[in-house]
Amino acid sequence: LDPQFRRFLKTYGAGDFLYSWVYSFDPESEWSLWRQSQFVDGVGQAILPFSDNGCGDYYAFILVDGKCSARVY
Repeated sequence: LDPQFRRFLKTYGAGDFLYSWVYSFDPESEWSLWRQSQFVDGVGQAILPFSDNGCGDYYAFILVDGKCSARVY
């Protein structure tokens, strides 16, 4: 993960944040990334979604050589 996003997760954690949801990387979590984004192609291989806006749009990092980009897509 990008260091800034890692710091965000360690500080605030996953869950309902402002007007969107921030996913957890724990598959057993109520906010599990893996359960919430199961219909998104390329999860964990090409992209890593970390939030959505509740209307079907995802916020994600592009994965390059197994590392998250710092830019949000």
